[in-house]
Amino acid sequence: MDLNIKYGAIVNMADYSAMWPVFIPLIVGLAPGLVYWFAITARRTGK
Repeated sequence: MDLNIKYGAIVNMADYSAMWPVFIPLIVGLAPGLVYWFAITARRTGK
């Protein structure tokens, strides 16, 4: 069980480090959309 948890943690770390170059453009691309969505929801709620 302990070995399995350690192996899973190593695999997750490797996956995340490999995925960072994919996530960075995704976050940069989605950031304006999120800001726009926040502006719409803030305006809709009247804040």
